[in-house]
Amino acid sequence: MAGVQSSSSGSVRVVIVLCITQVLGYGRVVGRIARPAQICQALSPFVLAYVIGRWSGQVALEILIGVLLVALACFAVLRRPS
Repeated sequence: MAGVQSSSSGSVRVVIVLCITQVLGYGRVVGRIARPAQICQALSPFVLAYVIGRWSGQVALEILIGVLLVALACFAVLRRPS
């Protein structure tokens, strides 16, 4: 099921960006959209390894739970377009 969600969200991203930018500038816009997520994905293993080494696995788990709760709160604040 996760693969279906991943492919559908990727398709939606492509269609929205193409509608906004047409064909010119597509790569630049997609790169700007994806950059923050790619940076976070690249840094997260190093940050968690540092936290586990410095404190403990329990602290790392608590940090992950906190980040999850912040993400859920952000999704709760978002509204569907009317």
